Amino acid sequence: NNTMRDTVLRYKDLATGKTINTTEMVDGGHATIDIYENIIAYETPTHAIKYFDVNTGTAHDTGQTGSHPAVYGNVIVFEKAGTIAIYDISTGEVRNTGARGADPVINGNVIAYHGGTPATIRTLNVSTGAVFDTKVVGQHAAIEGNIIAFVTSELHASTDLNGDGTLNAVGVIRYYNTTTNQVTNTGAIGNYPVMSNGQIAFSTQESHGKVDLNGDGQIRGEVVQYFDIASQT
Repeated sequence: NNTMRDTVLRYKDLATGKTINTTEMVDGGHATIDIYENIIAYETPTHAIKYFDVNTGTAHDTGQTGSHPAVYGNVIVFEKAGTIAIYDISTGEVRNTGARGADPVINGNVIAYHGGTPATIRTLNVSTGAVFDTKVVGQHAAIEGNIIAFVTSELHASTDLNGDGTLNAVGVIRYYNTTTNQVTNTGAIGNYPVMSNGQIAFSTQESHGKVDLNGDGQIRGEVVQYFDIASQT
């Protein structure tokens, strides 16, 4: 369209090293793209929920509008008018669960998201529609297996989570075990966690921790870190 102000969906094939331009326009905000195997779910600048099939090289419109799509298998979950909705790629059917919340993510049969004030981490069973409120203060969930990672604001939780003796607006990475219902505090300052292979990756603003993380002699950048659950480091 002869402009250079768009955000466009591209992906890199790690096997070949080739970067593919889908030419599909996407919203440039947080959590507007997700991928599972050959399916990339995304939100367009007009908030249409679409998906791109890497195997066929084709884009598909779900006919739905919303935000923050996430995909697992044949299921795309997204936020629609403040509630959690589910789209089935195989049937084309959409279901509004009625569960109020934001930033849904999905793994297997479980959707994790945050809802309420202050926001708490909640789960929704795709098959039964059952909602469970963990009562744990947090937002921006990531899920893998029985682990839900999230960020908690010290102010929202009224708790010193990073051990500096103060309560401020910094977010700290924590995770919840859905099998044991236990919460683990990593103590790491960060935001927007994602999970894979038992590791939680997240971004950290150096100014929040008052530490130079990338060695450039300044404390004003944002740096990617990760927490390994097995070694607790």
